[in-house]
Amino acid sequence: MDYKFNLTEGFNFITIPYLSTDVDHATAAGLLSDINQTYGDILFSISKFDGKWKIVGQNVEVYDNNDFQIIPGQGYIIKAKEDVSITLTGSPVQYDSSSDSAPIALFPGWNLIGLYGTGTKQYTAKSLIKDMNNYKSTNFTADNVSRWKADVQMYDGYQLTVENGIDMEYGFDYPINTLQSFFVRIKEGKGNWQPSLK
Repeated sequence: MDYKFNLTEGFNFITIPYLSTDVDHATAAGLLSDINQTYGDILFSISKFDGKWKIVGQNVEVYDNNDFQIIPGQGYIIKAKEDVSITLTGSPVQYDSSSDSAPIALFPGWNLIGLYGTGTKQYTAKSLIKDMNNYKSTNFTADNVSRWKADVQMYDGYQLTVENGIDMEYGFDYPINTLQSFFVRIKEGKGNWQPSLK
């Protein structure tokens, strides 16, 4: 299946919601090299955040030292030299029944993640926070979902806390794009969360 990413000059927050059919795309260095060969040296770097930043590309000279695996559920930031549309190919992660497993690990603080799975429901920032906090085996509290708006190169955040049974909202709710990564803040606790089915 083909996945089209419309990248703008600067930072682009993406997620890879599939299993790559190209062995070169299993790591950030391999994916970066292949995209640059195919599209004419269009990208500076690919990075991820898992408590600390890891950057692969021209911002860091040696690829191998910071290389990391590309996996579904993880969020990535691609820095593009100019606007470009790229197409990547892979097999969608089959997640169609309650017996299937597609967990995303969450830790205290900020987590850069993305949704994946063929049967996953459509979320907004608000419904995502509510779903995480009501998850059956939850051991954490989420209170903020922030996305990067590539067209204006700035963050857009939504925060939801519950005080005395009343939802306290800050910012505006927005739909979660399945090809875009986003930050989720875990206020306390940690554990695995699995998206709900449609």
